[in-house]
Amino acid sequence: MASDIRYEFFDKNGKAVGSVVGVFSARPSTAWTEFAAYASAGQHHAQ
Repeated sequence: MASDIRYEFFDKNGKAVGSVVGVFSARPSTAWTEFAAYASAGQHHAQ
């Protein structure tokens, strides 16, 4: 299973500082793990 993914990263002032564009496989990778941690930290557990 693979997903087409595009993420953009912003600094504390809301300025875009980079993006990740590509296809990520379901196989774990360091980059994906780091992104997941980054994303979950920014979600503030809003459900």
